[in-house]
Amino acid sequence: MKGYTGSGWVAWLDFGLRLFDYIRWMQYDFNDENAMEALHDDVQLLLKGYDLDKYQSVTNSPENANLPYSQRVQLGLAFLTELQCPLGTREILLDKLRQLRKQASQTVSAYAAEFSQWRRKIAILQSLEQQPIALSDQVQIFKTAMPNEFQIEFRKKYGLHNFESIEDVEAAFIAIENDFDFIKRLNKPKKPATKPPYDSKSRAQDKKERPGQRESKPARAPSPSSRCTYCTAHNYKADNHTSTECGRRDNPPKMPPMKHRQRSNHVKA
Repeated sequence: MKGYTGSGWVAWLDFGLRLFDYIRWMQYDFNDENAMEALHDDVQLLLKGYDLDKYQSVTNSPENANLPYSQRVQLGLAFLTELQCPLGTREILLDKLRQLRKQASQTVSAYAAEFSQWRRKIAILQSLEQQPIALSDQVQIFKTAMPNEFQIEFRKKYGLHNFESIEDVEAAFIAIENDFDFIKRLNKPKKPATKPPYDSKSRAQDKKERPGQRESKPARAPSPSSRCTYCTAHNYKADNHTSTECGRRDNPPKMPPMKHRQRSNHVKA
């Protein structure tokens, strides 16, 4: 963990957040005296110069030296908080928390993380000003930061419902967010599916796979009666007409009858 090297309330509160995260990560139990003694040693390693001297002057003073380590650590950190964060710091933090809004590109969970960070900074000051944020105020601040359509849906679903924690409010708005996202996906126009290139092989395969499609039958050869016997005998095209339909000029049956001249009888003189 990075030690405290800055000055002012902003740097000190950021250090306080990192310190509390470190305590959770180390699983220090405030009811375990050995764990608190280890925490006391850790804090002294994280502080430097003036801040370390002030911390030790409180924790090692005659009136506090015999107290449990849990109390000594809390007294030392509270003293430094009072030095770094003057009265009125809480109101500055509250104003920043009230001005915080969920951005259009931001999820409810991302906003909740920012909300929690500012709320935890205010909690560090509670030991000094003794003014924790009421749950009803937290709920109102969280609701106001949401988009108008989320707030309207929240009132429809929950009305005057009393929430037991700010985490329950966060879960309610996440559910509303998921509903809106689902509706957007339903109303989003679908892109037409692109068809794969349709080649001759695909066309032939498609014909085979189509159910109920009749296969084309090969053309039947014309029957002998439908062929012209004259044209067949003379190697002419004969399968497109019959003998009676034949109109060839050299077809004897179709030629007109010839007129025969009468022979004249010559009488000898």
